[in-house]
Amino acid sequence: MRPHVDEVLPSTPFPTVVMRLLALPAAHDLYVTAVDGAYLGVIVLDELKGHLGDREDLGVVTAADVMSVQTRPITLEMSLDQAIDLFAETDLERLPVVDANDDRLVGTVARRDLLRRGVV
Repeated sequence: MRPHVDEVLPSTPFPTVVMRLLALPAAHDLYVTAVDGAYLGVIVLDELKGHLGDREDLGVVTAADVMSVQTRPITLEMSLDQAIDLFAETDLERLPVVDANDDRLVGTVARRDLLRRGVV
């Protein structure tokens, strides 16, 4: 697990979300968290393309409007096999890691790190 994550609040304006995503390295996503750090969803740059056509509405769009809640996070208590199963459900290169006690985002796990360990 890598402890550093890039995160925004649900109220973060769309232009800020785009700029933050563009500043990230390839295969990194932006995570949406509550004020208490609880994981709410993920924003993937490729998925934002559908929103760019509605330029007049972008001023009211926030991170909460464009985040995906479909990505299930890994918990600290999960085994490597369970983490692999979650990667099988998505095309994302990284998955969020949360503390199961309070859903607080604590880091990410990269698919390539699992590959390096020879478990995928």
